[in-house]
Amino acid sequence: MENSTVWNLTGKHNLTDDLYIQGNIGTSFRMPDAEALFLNEYYDDNNDGVPDGGWFAIGNPNLEPEESENINLSLGGRIQDLTFELTAFQRDIKNYIESYVPLTIAGVEGESFINTRDEVNMDGYELISSIPINEQWTAHLSHTRTRAQLNSSGPQLRSIPKRESKLRADYRPVGAPYGISISTNLVGDINARRGAERGDYVVTDIAGHYNLGSDRQHRFVLRIENVTDEKYATRIDRGTVDATGQSYLFENLGMSRTLHLSYTYQF
Repeated sequence: MENSTVWNLTGKHNLTDDLYIQGNIGTSFRMPDAEALFLNEYYDDNNDGVPDGGWFAIGNPNLEPEESENINLSLGGRIQDLTFELTAFQRDIKNYIESYVPLTIAGVEGESFINTRDEVNMDGYELISSIPINEQWTAHLSHTRTRAQLNSSGPQLRSIPKRESKLRADYRPVGAPYGISISTNLVGDINARRGAERGDYVVTDIAGHYNLGSDRQHRFVLRIENVTDEKYATRIDRGTVDATGQSYLFENLGMSRTLHLSYTYQF
């Protein structure tokens, strides 16, 4: 790998006491991970050069790091009790590492990883805001919209949702030893392997804490993950049928409704 220099420049200017603009421009790079480099789901027990099972997946040790140029421009501030920040972003990526690309060996089609020759163009915006509803309740909202395409055209890149929203409400009575949080995460459609799709789900968590002791050094936290028991896929993988060797796609499901209980002692 050749040497690479990464730089960033950030500036902020207060337009008024309650309004500011902020900008960031720079470069970055990302090394390929171990899976992309060294994945080895290739079986050839009789050494005839033909992958067994009618399918395979292998890494690519010749992958180069991704290199990107990034620019962000934000407008933020306060309107009475409402705080907000709206950020527009753009990112251009070279040597983008594309995952699970079709590859044929001895007439058997499998998958591998490559550096695409096309430039990846990403742009969109993110809105983050919070507002106190009253002395006990505070609401937080974030929404992200992303367009990620090869050469600014064609379908959305795999594993990148076009939209994602998060809403959280915190209940914190002044001086009380307890509190409650309710959070909801909405994820839009996500393109996955071999034309499959995942995403388009809503997951809600509820958590509460209670502090005990003269100095409130004992803290109990109860959290219910995925309250509505939403069924959703976090990833789509590929397997093969032992009897026939035919391949198929299967979903890795997200966490079902789960109860967590924790205790912390603060010295």
